[in-house]
Amino acid sequence: MVNILFLALEQDMDLDGIISQNEVSEWLGIGYLNAYLLNHGISSEISDAYDIKDIVRKRPYAIGFSVLATNYEASKRASEQLRKKLPNTKII
Repeated sequence: MVNILFLALEQDMDLDGIISQNEVSEWLGIGYLNAYLLNHGISSEISDAYDIKDIVRKRPYAIGFSVLATNYEASKRASEQLRKKLPNTKII
C-alpha cells in the first residue's frame, strides 16, 4: 500500500500549439512533495501512467493530481473514475 500517490497525467495539445504530446514535462512541485514525504517516512510515489486497476490495488490514502491547463480534462476524468472506485480516498 502506498499512502500518497501523485498523478502527473499526459498533456493534451495546447490550443496555440506550443505544448505537444511529445514534450517532456518536469513535475517539479510533486517531485518536491514526494521527496519530503519519503524523507519523513511516509510512503509515496509519482506516476505518469493512469492505470486504474493498479491504483485501486495500491489503495492509497490520498491521490494528488498535478494539473495544468493542458491535462485538466484528463485529470478531471481520472478523478471522477477514481472517486467511484475509491470513495474513501482523499483526492486533491
